[in-house]
Amino acid sequence: MNTYYISLILVCAIIYILWQDPNVPRFIELQFGLLRINIARWFMMRKLKGQLMDYEKEAKKIMKERMKNNGEDKM
Repeated sequence: MNTYYISLILVCAIIYILWQDPNVPRFIELQFGLLRINIARWFMMRKLKGQLMDYEKEAKKIMKERMKNNGEDKM
């Protein structure tokens, strides 16, 4: 039973500190901004990776055609 009261007191103390601190709303706003940036970065990385894979497929196709034209694939 003591653990219940101790945890309740700790939660209340944390809520009080967050309520009184003027920097908490700004911190939360900055965290949401950072989350937005991270989500945009993740989508950009996925898009760039897809483009690189397309370029790699195209390069392999061109290389295979060049090897076929030069007769190097008959080794």
